[in-house]
Amino acid sequence: MDLYSQGNYAGAIQAYDKAIEIDPQYADAWAYKSNALRQLGQAAEAEHADAAYAKIVDAPGYKRPLTALDWSSEGDLLKAQGKYEEAIKAYDKAIEIDPEDELGWSLKADLLRMLGRTSEADSAYSKIEELKAASTTSIIDHSMASDADESTKSVIKRTADFSINDSKAYSWLSLRNVPGGSTVWWYWYSPAGDMLYQDKVQIPQPTSGDHWNTYNVLSHIIIAGNYPANLSGDWHADIYLKGDKILTEYFSISGGQPPKASEKQYLYNPGKFSEAANKDLDGQGESNDVEYTT
Repeated sequence: MDLYSQGNYAGAIQAYDKAIEIDPQYADAWAYKSNALRQLGQAAEAEHADAAYAKIVDAPGYKRPLTALDWSSEGDLLKAQGKYEEAIKAYDKAIEIDPEDELGWSLKADLLRMLGRTSEADSAYSKIEELKAASTTSIIDHSMASDADESTKSVIKRTADFSINDSKAYSWLSLRNVPGGSTVWWYWYSPAGDMLYQDKVQIPQPTSGDHWNTYNVLSHIIIAGNYPANLSGDWHADIYLKGDKILTEYFSISGGQPPKASEKQYLYNPGKFSEAANKDLDGQGESNDVEYTT
């Protein structure tokens, strides 16, 4: 249901069709497909899915197949009755239906540990850690750069030291196991510690599944002829994915004037930046061409 909950209804329909191809009597897949079709405004196709669902569940002797969650609940009931071996078998059935079901593995591991079967419990806990690692987004590589191919999102020249004559400062990341539909945010901070720019990249949905194996992202600020050229010193960018900070990149810009005092800098605010573009920040009667990313 992940694709459906993420709003990727077309992708969800493809997943349901695969399930139906494997088992045409899989009633829940027909029901889920109907819901997704209605979200896309495909009423006629949804009615066809509804009819297929009704034909299956209304057939004499129909019994809904037990899901992994059903078996886990059965295992809990057996455990409460002191039927520990039967409970373990129920948890094994849950895992058989869904080998990536962390709940089934966790319940089994906890029961094995309670029974003093330490080696088996440790093996089950190790499997849980494997599943968590496989479902967690991680950073394969990252770098600041003075040059990058924006079309392929690849680094050309890595560096953390920039001059006021450099065109751009890039922050680049290569990520593993990236959920489609998620957002990567950059918050760029001046030497005084003020957040002056922010940028984001929306990760598209993959053509199949709900995660990208690997995905490269990048953001940049413009240096030469723009506001950062007037703020030499040590900068940093905080990078977030799904609301969690995953990295801080540190870099420096040199060759310009001494760093401005904090009160002469502007926090990220479109109104402030518009004002700054036409205001003499140094009292020299010059206009600053301020650019920012959104």
